[in-house]
Amino acid sequence: AQGSAEAIRDSMNRSDYEAAVNAIVDSEEEGKVLLTLPDGMRSWADGGYGNQSLYTFEIGESDSMKYVPGTAEYTVTDEKRFKEDILRGYRNAVAFCAAKCRENGWDPLSKLGSGLYTISSHDEGRRAGLSTAHVDPTHIWNRLGLTMDQFRKDVKTAMENASAPGGQGEEAPSGSGKSWYKV
Repeated sequence: AQGSAEAIRDSMNRSDYEAAVNAIVDSEEEGKVLLTLPDGMRSWADGGYGNQSLYTFEIGESDSMKYVPGTAEYTVTDEKRFKEDILRGYRNAVAFCAAKCRENGWDPLSKLGSGLYTISSHDEGRRAGLSTAHVDPTHIWNRLGLTMDQFRKDVKTAMENASAPGGQGEEAPSGSGKSWYKV
């Protein structure tokens, strides 16, 4: 488990690593997102439908998580830090998705022809039989009462608030005054 977008990027940036995502959302720093592939470039992130059809990104987790090797089970060594990191990553992902949806004219509450939502999780793709057997972010978000349905609603709200007079536009979340960090 890593919260740092750079750490996730560095773990993927190897010639023997067979995956790539369009972006990585940080969970350690408010408003931080690394763009790792150009928007129009095909990612290799879910072993199925998403590789051909979706914009893919990872959300950082928390350094206070320790996974049981080969499983999605984990323990938490610092509950307070875990909650702070996961909620920060969630907020960053909401703001990032709102910006991407505005930029591309996407409705986060609409469904695609595949049956998945415009914004879908790896776990939703797995349950639909369209992705590999990953359960993210459900296995983490459930612990804090977060759901993909609420996430999509939060993205929609963020889109509406940003387009209102005085909205955040392309700024990072929480009025930090920072711009998106792009690589």
